[in-house]
Amino acid sequence: MKNEKKNILKLSLVIIAAVALYSSAVFLQKKLAKENEENMFVKTEIPSSIPFFPDRTCNIEDFGAVRDERSSVNTKSINDAVFDCAKNGGGKVIIPKGKWLTGPIKLQSNIDLHLEEGAEVSFSTNFSDYLPVVFSRFEGIELYNYSPLIYAKDCENVAITGKGTLDGQGEAWWRWKREGLQDSGIKKLHKMAEEGLPTEERIFGNTDDALRPSFIQFVNCKKILLEDIEIKNGPMWTVHPIYSEDVLIKNISIETPEGVNTDGIAIDSSKNVLIEGCTINSGDDAIALKSGRDKDGLSINRPSENIIVRNCRIKEGHSGVAIASEMSGGA
Repeated sequence: MKNEKKNILKLSLVIIAAVALYSSAVFLQKKLAKENEENMFVKTEIPSSIPFFPDRTCNIEDFGAVRDERSSVNTKSINDAVFDCAKNGGGKVIIPKGKWLTGPIKLQSNIDLHLEEGAEVSFSTNFSDYLPVVFSRFEGIELYNYSPLIYAKDCENVAITGKGTLDGQGEAWWRWKREGLQDSGIKKLHKMAEEGLPTEERIFGNTDDALRPSFIQFVNCKKILLEDIEIKNGPMWTVHPIYSEDVLIKNISIETPEGVNTDGIAIDSSKNVLIEGCTINSGDDAIALKSGRDKDGLSINRPSENIIVRNCRIKEGHSGVAIASEMSGGA
């Protein structure tokens, strides 16, 4: 009888120990899962990657820019200000209050293009102003085409900020889609890609092919910030980072409801992206994740990854957040 009681006691102790060990393991597993989740969001918040700029300002008026005159195209003055500021270590290129007309703006590393409150920048509707052609992606296929209205390539630490407005005057470009003028150009580009023609030989940038540029495009850039600005009436996709990383898009407003294929934010083969507090009213997807089309996208094989979208307001668009269309590189 005593041996039986001892055996029951031993068995009970073993069961208690097993339960305690199991509970401890479950607790540890939950703790590790929570830590992993927290660590994941620490990474995706990318606070250490927010651009920082030297305390230096370059006012575009000091480089000859003229406000409120529709006949004065300030392309050279604005780009001269960007170049001079970058050459001297970087800083803010200031666009003061007033109305300004310009062609394409080429950003450089360590530059914050800053629009003061009340600044309104309109972009030229003269298509030849967007030549020479630059490297880009049109609907997921690499090519050389008209320059985007604001363009940065191989840059680090670059921003567009402020309470001003960027107006792409996209109506001049939208007819290329509405009237079918771009159809033959798209077919030609698809054929070039399927046949493996090198990107350097896919030259467009003419009204016969009629392939529209994006509004704001970053190609192979790191540490990008867009904050507070209003963007309206882009020719095609509005904010379009390609092959880029560490991107913060915060509290911007996009208004292109009357446009065609005017996606609000198109993240294209890019990673470590935080989009928050934005208001989007678009003529296509509000936010779209992309990574290349068909053979071209498969051969490049760069997914869009590590992306957070939060606290955004979508007024109108084909979808709020889409993972669709040009997705051959994965997401």
